[in-house]
Amino acid sequence: MEPDWKLIGKNISNYIDNETFLSTRNPTDICNVLDNSKLLPQEFTTLFTNLSKYHGKSDMIMMLGHAHTSELVTQAEVDKISETISSILGISLLDTVFSFTKNKTQEQNSNSQIQNKEELRNFYVYFAKEKQLDFKDISMNTTIEAFKLLLQNKSGVPVKNQLLYKCHKPVPNSGTLK
Repeated sequence: MEPDWKLIGKNISNYIDNETFLSTRNPTDICNVLDNSKLLPQEFTTLFTNLSKYHGKSDMIMMLGHAHTSELVTQAEVDKISETISSILGISLLDTVFSFTKNKTQEQNSNSQIQNKEELRNFYVYFAKEKQLDFKDISMNTTIEAFKLLLQNKSGVPVKNQLLYKCHKPVPNSGTLK
């Protein structure tokens, strides 16, 4: 009697480290299970590490072709899966490609963090009657309209009655604080 591959695939977490199950299944059986499952990154790593004990590279490649993972959310998950594939196949070119990709991704993340770092400034608003309001850590990307609303909330002066100056020059009503 043929095992219920769909049922096994849906309950894959019960089989990923079951040595008896894994050692008695041929690659086609494993492919049938993988066709009916979606592996979490940790399940992928455990299953394929265990399968590599019983199967050669060509069978592993065939089984990898049937694997489905849940959506990879973090770079750590991507790295873990690529390390597992590289390790079980033992192909040095894959190591090089995965390392290059990992390094490029880290470099891009680092660059985007630098670019996304907001420029914050303190603003001091002076009124004609010697009153002063301080605004701390305001983003330079804040729109003039949004800043005027902040000023209205803090001072009670309606936006339509506000006239802002920067370096003794009127500030336009559109754009950002930059």
